[in-house]
Amino acid sequence: MSLPEFSTGTSLSREDAINQIIASIAMEELGISHIINAEGEKLQYVLGTIPGITGPGATIEDVLKINESVREVLQHAAESQSLLKNKLQNVLSAAVLTGPTGATGATGPAGTTALSAYGNFISNTADGMTTGDPVTLNTSLNETPVGMTFAGDTPTVTVTVPGVYRIDYRVSVASGTGAVVSLLQNGTAITGSSINVLANNSTVSGVAVVPLVADNTIAIGTSGVAVTLAGGTNAFLNIMRIA
Repeated sequence: MSLPEFSTGTSLSREDAINQIIASIAMEELGISHIINAEGEKLQYVLGTIPGITGPGATIEDVLKINESVREVLQHAAESQSLLKNKLQNVLSAAVLTGPTGATGATGPAGTTALSAYGNFISNTADGMTTGDPVTLNTSLNETPVGMTFAGDTPTVTVTVPGVYRIDYRVSVASGTGAVVSLLQNGTAITGSSINVLANNSTVSGVAVVPLVADNTIAIGTSGVAVTLAGGTNAFLNIMRIA
């Protein structure tokens, strides 16, 4: 996976700078999701549960060591998630700096406005699903979504404004070891967003940066094994247009 490239010029507008910070957060989130997925595959390899691949004859000591390694990586990933969340909140709440009114410039070409579509959605009902069921989202969190429609008590959110979107999710699982949780675009898993459920009573999260057009639908999907969600607020979906 190549590193993202950002402009190094000194003539960035304030909006361009904010967009690049948000894009960098999305890239970091994507990198964390790949790291977490790699740790899951490492554990599966040691346990010999990857189809078609035979792992080493691991002893109990080996399994405990690899489990400790995975735990440490996940702990660091959780800490990074907290830092990225604070970073995003600070960027989105940055005060608008207003200077004196300048001369009227020439009319430029028509373009699109970033952050013109966003929404946060949660599930707060324990849900025992059959294999392959998407997560039912109960409500929009805090505010009415902009640039997208959501009926409530449904798995899907429909985007109405085209653009590049940062989408992330978090799901708390009571049972469903071996299941795969993914972001779905029009019912199909988005590449790079899939995370394996490694244990019952655990939380998985993922992120994707994808172009969307009007009437595209977004959902949190499950596959492989039936999943039961934990009690309380057990799923979170954030959709935000960044370009």
